Formats: sequence, C-alpha cells, structure tokens
Amino acid sequence: MFSLIGRRIHIDEAVLAEPTYWLAKNGFLRSEGLRGWQGAEEHFFFTHKLYLYVGSLFVKLFGWSVYSIKATSLFYFLALVTAWSFVFKRLQASKEHFVVFCLLLLTNAHIYELSFVYRPEIAVAFYATLTFLCIHRFLHQNQKVFVLLAGVTAALAIGHHLNGVVVPGAACILLLWHRRIVPMLAFGCIATLGFLFHLMEVKNIADINMLIGQFKNMQDIGTGHFSFWHYPLNILNEQQRFLHSPKEIAFTLLSLTAIFFGRKLIWQKHKDLAIYTIAGILCLAIIAHGKDTKYLVLFMPFIVFMATESLPLAFKAHRNVLTALVVLFVVVQWTYNAELTFNKEHRPQEYSALIGDLPEGMHLLGPVYFVFDAVPKYRYQTFISYQFQASHKHFEMTAEGLNAALDQHDINAVIFDKEFGERFQVSESSFPKFELRKHEQGANPLWFFVRK
Repeated sequence: MFSLIGRRIHIDEAVLAEPTYWLAKNGFLRSEGLRGWQGAEEHFFFTHKLYLYVGSLFVKLFGWSVYSIKATSLFYFLALVTAWSFVFKRLQASKEHFVVFCLLLLTNAHIYELSFVYRPEIAVAFYATLTFLCIHRFLHQNQKVFVLLAGVTAALAIGHHLNGVVVPGAACILLLWHRRIVPMLAFGCIATLGFLFHLMEVKNIADINMLIGQFKNMQDIGTGHFSFWHYPLNILNEQQRFLHSPKEIAFTLLSLTAIFFGRKLIWQKHKDLAIYTIAGILCLAIIAHGKDTKYLVLFMPFIVFMATESLPLAFKAHRNVLTALVVLFVVVQWTYNAELTFNKEHRPQEYSALIGDLPEGMHLLGPVYFVFDAVPKYRYQTFISYQFQASHKHFEMTAEGLNAALDQHDINAVIFDKEFGERFQVSESSFPKFELRKHEQGANPLWFFVRK
C-alpha cells in the first residue's frame, strides 16, 4: 500500500483508464486518446470490456483519479488472496503454508506490479481460482450446481479479458480427465456466453464492423494471428515466457525445483490442481499472442501453491540449494519492486508545469501518461493512436506524417516526451504551423508546441 503513492503510471492503464472515464460519465466506451484509430473517438468496442465496467464503478464511487483507477486491481488482488484462503481450506493445506504462499505471491514482481495496474490479469486469476474451486467441489461432492457456478465464473474471466478463455479451457480438460463429458459440455456452454460481454454496446451491423476493425488493427494483432499454424506452433516457444528475464528465471527456478522434490506429494494430494494448472498453461501457450510475461499471473497462484506445499520436502532433500534459490528469488524480485516503487519516470506534474495555463477545451496531443490530468480539461489525443496506426502501416511515424495529422484532427498544442521527440526527430522547425513554446532539456527532455 505504501508503494501506491510513488508508483509511476503504467502505459496500459493510461490507455484503458480514459475510456473508463467516458463510460462512467456518458454510459458508453469511447476514447479521445485513440482519436483517428478505427473510430475509437466515437465508440471503443474492442477492449477488456467487463473489467472497464468494473473500473467505471470505482470512478463513480471515488472520482476520476489515478488512485481510483488503480484501486480496481487492488480490489481484485484482495479478492484473489481471499479466494486462495478458501482453496487452502478446501485442499486441507495448513495455515502456516498459507502464510508462506502469501509471502511468495506478494514478493513476486509481476504480482507486485499488476496489483496496482489497471489491467485485468489479476481479475482473471481470481476467476480462474473460483472456477477451480467450483469444479473441484463438483468432482468430489457431485453437486451439479457447482458446474453451473463454474461456468459463470469462467464466463466472467472471458468477459474481463479474451485470454480468459484459458480458464474454461483448463476446466474442460480437468473434467475430461475425470470423464465427466456431460458436465463438461454443460460447463462449456455456459462459459462460452462470456464472449457476449464483448458485444455489450454493439447495436447494429455498423457497430459489428467497427468492432471487427478495431480487433484486426490492434497493435498486438498481426497477420500471423489469422493463420491456423500460428497457434500450435506457439507452444514450442512457451519457455520464453518463463525465462524472459531475471525475475521470471528466479521464479521458475525456485518453483520448478521445489515442485520436483514434491511431485509425488502434489500428484497424490493435489492432482486436480496440478492437472488444471498444466492445462491452463498449455491453453495459454496456444492462444496468447507473443510471450508476454504478464500472462504468467493467470496461473501463477496455482504454481506458487504447489511450490509452497513442496518446499518442506525440497528443503529436506537439498537445504543449501533451496536456501540459495529462495535468497535469489527474494533479491531479484525486490530489486524490480524497488525500481517500480521509486522510479521517477512519467510524472504527470512535469507535463502540467510544461503547458502552464493552457486554456481549457484546447485540442491537445501528448504522451499517454498525462491522461489523468488532461481529461476532461482538454480534448486529449495521445501518441498511442498513431502508434496503433503505424503498427498496421496506416500512418508513417515522421514529422511530415504528423504535420498532416495535426491539421486533420485540429490539434491546438502538442507535448513531446523523450520517446516521441526522438521518434519524430523534433526540432524547433519541425512543425511550421506551430511555435515552440517551451523546451525542457536533460535526461528526459520535453517539448511544448502551440499552434500559431
């Protein structure tokens, strides 16, 4: 909680927060920040739909600020920990192990970051946990109502993020393992309804076409995603997600080593959880674009649970090795956590000082990190719009291309940070219809142009 005050704004949450503001205010999703990209300024259809609806409740309750937005993920993190207390009780694991589980989970750099970032991965991990609880109860108590409840929680996972489809995928494989075909089909039918959440606000054929256009032109979506072989071949590179950087390597080494020594115990006592976890990771390997490490979070609590249950056996077998791996894990994770907490990049107050008393209502273009201060004071377009367009070759990231766009979108003023200043090779003469009002030099240079 202490770290919340000093945390920088994450690029993804800034992109998602602005449509949430308009949803809370007007009752539908749109994005001035993405103005010019696939009609997003009129309607923003393709996004983490249900998660943004939950976020809009926080905006309505606590007002428009970076803290109310970040509180959405904090809410889901607290819900996730609470859900796992029920998992420990359900699987008859000890309270002492639950404490260790929480410490390992909180120490992990991905959990530490995403618990305060306006993204849906923590929420999907929560619904994955609820789905497992329901399926486990059905399998061992044969109460059919829990198949229906599992279908609902899996549908909510899909509604929060399309990658949430891995949750019903894992559950179906677990049910198939137990040869519960009819319950699996009933569960799958209910879970599939989760895709309907992404059709919220879609009212006609034009809206459907806009939704499809936004999906196809997302920055992360390439032509390879529409090839059949893209998905099975995706499995071959899944190790990259677990070995991407020191924080993933330290987590993987500790978890796999512990689970190796506790594998017989896990298979004997927690076979259902192990199958569900392996199935979920396999589904994620197939469908997730790239090898983005933040998606580790979806099944990370399950891996941490198995590692926690295995640690006593692992320490008994090789105390020195496990001690070294635990120390490595803690040091590496907290090195990243400290950097995240105290990093001074992207402070919006610097942009506020740069533009001074710019009149309200101006059409402003700038970095996405200024969105919490700029909205609703200005009509604020962000450079992410042009980045999205450039990823599909609909825009050329040059000063000439931007000059034409500034006229097209009637932009009155522009803020450049270091990243986009370098991309557009900004100089005082780059934009003939604008005057350079202010130029901050240093490690993170800033430029502020105003239309003449």
